[in-house]
Amino acid sequence: METQTKYQAPPSPVQKHRSISGSRATKDSILSEKVARTLELRTDTTQMMNALAALSSITEHSSESRAMDAKSVRGAIERDALLQAKQFEMQLKILVEVASDMRRHVERVSSFAHDLATMSEGGNGSNNANPSHDSRIDEEAESRIALSLNEAFRDYTEAEERAHTVAKFLERFEISPNDTLLLESFSCEENLTNLAAIEEFLDALDRVHGVRCELSRAFQSNEPGFGTTSVIRMMEALGTKQEAAYEKLYRWLQSYLRLDNAPMKSQHHSVRVEEEEEDDRLDEALAHPCVKRALHTLKHAPSFHRHMMEMISTLRRSEVTRRFLLALTSGHDGLPPIERMAHDPQNYVGDMLAFVYRAFSMERELVHGLVATSQAKDGSESKRNDEIEYDNSYLLEDDIGVAKPMTAFQLLSHALSGVARPLKARITQVIASLARRNSEDGSDDAPVDEESTLRNSISTLYLICGLLLFYHSAIFEKFGSAGGENDSTIASASIVDILMECLEDAVSAYTASIKVYGATIDSFVGDQSMIASTLVDLISDTRKKSPGYAADIACAPHISESLSLNLLCETILKPTIASCHSLENTEMLKSTLIAACKSGLSPDAAQPWIDTILSKEKDIVKDLVTIETDRVLKESGIGELFGSFSHRHDFPGIPLSACPGMDPDSLKDGLKAFYSSLYAPPLPQFEGIKDQKVRHDARSQTVTGVVNAYREIYEAITSDGAGYKDLSFLGHNPDQVKMLLSL
Repeated sequence: METQTKYQAPPSPVQKHRSISGSRATKDSILSEKVARTLELRTDTTQMMNALAALSSITEHSSESRAMDAKSVRGAIERDALLQAKQFEMQLKILVEVASDMRRHVERVSSFAHDLATMSEGGNGSNNANPSHDSRIDEEAESRIALSLNEAFRDYTEAEERAHTVAKFLERFEISPNDTLLLESFSCEENLTNLAAIEEFLDALDRVHGVRCELSRAFQSNEPGFGTTSVIRMMEALGTKQEAAYEKLYRWLQSYLRLDNAPMKSQHHSVRVEEEEEDDRLDEALAHPCVKRALHTLKHAPSFHRHMMEMISTLRRSEVTRRFLLALTSGHDGLPPIERMAHDPQNYVGDMLAFVYRAFSMERELVHGLVATSQAKDGSESKRNDEIEYDNSYLLEDDIGVAKPMTAFQLLSHALSGVARPLKARITQVIASLARRNSEDGSDDAPVDEESTLRNSISTLYLICGLLLFYHSAIFEKFGSAGGENDSTIASASIVDILMECLEDAVSAYTASIKVYGATIDSFVGDQSMIASTLVDLISDTRKKSPGYAADIACAPHISESLSLNLLCETILKPTIASCHSLENTEMLKSTLIAACKSGLSPDAAQPWIDTILSKEKDIVKDLVTIETDRVLKESGIGELFGSFSHRHDFPGIPLSACPGMDPDSLKDGLKAFYSSLYAPPLPQFEGIKDQKVRHDARSQTVTGVVNAYREIYEAITSDGAGYKDLSFLGHNPDQVKMLLSL
C-alpha cells in the first residue's frame, strides 16, 4: 500500500551543520560494526555456500529493474531449499526401493538357510538312534541333492543354448508379421500411384529374398542344426510368397507403365498421333527411381523380368518409330518436318541422321537407367543386368532354365530397329538420285551445265559419306560403352548394320561417279585443268570440314581407300596432266595437290604427280622458249635471214652467197637491222611464269637461242667458199652479241 508524505519546510543552515556532524559519528560507528561482523563471518559453512550458490543463480527478476533486493534473495534461497528437498526425496525413494529389494533377497536366503537347518536338525535327531544308518541316509540324500543340482544346471545350460540358437535363427530367417501382411494384402489397383506403398512393398520383398538366399546358403554349406525336411518346407513357403509377390509387382508395372495393350500399340501406334504429354509421362515413368528399383527387384523372377523388358522394348520401338515418322512428315519437338528439305540431299540426310542419333542417345540413357547398378540397403552394389548369372538355388521353380534377361545392347538394338528400314529407304533413294546423271533422268530438257551438275553430285555424295561415317562411328562407340559387347556383336545391330549398308552404297556411288567424271572430262566445256582442280579442291575442302573424315574415325580398309584423296587424284588428275598446255594449268594443278596434302593426301602419294607436273612444265617452257626465240629473231631483223639460211641445203653445189635470200645486199640489210636492235632487244618478259627462277631460265634460253642462230650465220659467212668478198658489214661476233643481249 502506498503512503502519502506530508510537506516539510527545508532546514536552516545551522540545523544542516548539526545534522551533518551527528550523521558522521553515526556512520562511523555503523561502519566499524559492519567491518567487525564481516571479519567474524565464516564462508566455509554449508549454509553460507548454499546461499552464495543461490545468489549466483539469481536471474533477472524483472525486465524493467535489474536491482537485487532482499525479497529476491529470500525467494532464491527458498527455491533452492525446495529443489534440494525434492532431490532428497527422490534419492530416499530410490534407497527405499533398493532396501526393499535387498530385504526380499535376504528373506529368500534366510528361508533357504532355515530349510537347510531344519533338514540338518531332523538328520541329527535320527542319527542318535542309529549313527551308521543315519550316515548312509545322509550320503544318499547328498547324492540325490547333488544329482538334482547337476541335472538342473545341465537343463538350464541346454535351455540357454536353445534359447540363444532360436534367437539367432529367428534373427536370420524370421519374416516379420508386418512383411507377411504387406506381401499378402498388397493390391495393385489400390496402390497404382502410391509410390510410397510400392517402396514399402519392395523393401519387404527384398527382405524375403534375403532370407531365402541366406537359408539356401546355410543349407548348401551344411551348417549344423538344419534338417533337410525343415529347410525344404521353409523354402517352399518362402517360394510361394515370393512368387505371389513377384506376380503382383509384375502386374503393378504393367498397369503403371500402361503396357496392357502393348501388342495393339505395336500394330497401330505408328499411324496414330498421341499427345506429347503421354510421351513425356512414359519417359518420366521409366526414369523414376521406384520403377528402376522395381525392375531390378523383378530380376529375381527372370520369366517376369524378361517378359516385362520385352514389352518395354516393344513399346519403345514403336514410340521411336512413331516419332521418326512424325518428324519426317509433321515435325517433332517444335522442329519443322524433315521432308521439307528433300530437295537438298545434304541437309535432308543430315537431319535424318541427327534425329536418329538424338533418339539413340535418349534411349541409351533410358536403358542405362533401367539396367544400371543399383545401390543396396547396406551400401553394397549389385551387378548390372549384363553381368547377372543366376544361381538356380535362388530362383523360383518356374524360373529354372529360363533364358538370360535382355541386355542393354539387346534393348537398344530392338528400340532402334523400327527406324532402320524407313531410314535406309530414304538414304538409298537420295544416293541413287545423286549417282544418276542428268542425261539419264528421262528428262527432255538438256542440262545447262553437265559438268557443274556432276561435280555437285560428287561433292554431295562425298559429304553424305562423311555424315554416315561420323554417325556410324558415334553410334558404334556408344553401343560398345552401353553393354560391353564385342565389335562383331555390335555390327549385327539393326541400326548399325543399316548405316553400314547405306555407307557402302554411298561409297560405291561416289567411286562410280568420279570414274565417269574422269572418263568424260575431255568432253566438258572449258579448261580441263581448271575443271579437275575445281573438283579436287571442292572434295579437299569437304574432307577438311566434315567430322566424318577425322583421324580418330575408324572404318573398313576398302571404304577408307575408296574415299581417300589418292584415288580421286589418280582418277581425275592423271588424264588432266597429259592435256596441260600452259604454265597456268600446271601452277593450278600444283596448288591443288598442295591443298589436297593439307586435307589428308599423303605427301608420298602426291610426289609422283608433282614430278610429272614439273616435267610437263619443263616441256611447256621449252616450247614457249622456242616460240619466243623465233619471235625475237623476226623482230630483230634476222628472222627471214635465218629462214633462208636454214634452206641452204636445198641448193647443193652453189656457194652460200648465191642462195636465195643470202645475197650480200640482203645479208647486209638484215644484219644491220639486227645490230641496231641489240641496244634495245625485243626479249620476252615471260609474265605468265610465276616462278622467278623458271622465268630467268626461260629468258636465258631465249638469249641462247638467238645467239646460236646468229652464231650459225656468222660462222657460215666467214667460212671458206661462202662467196662473200667484203665482210665489213659484220659488226659483232657471237660473243659480243651474247654480251649485249644479256645486259
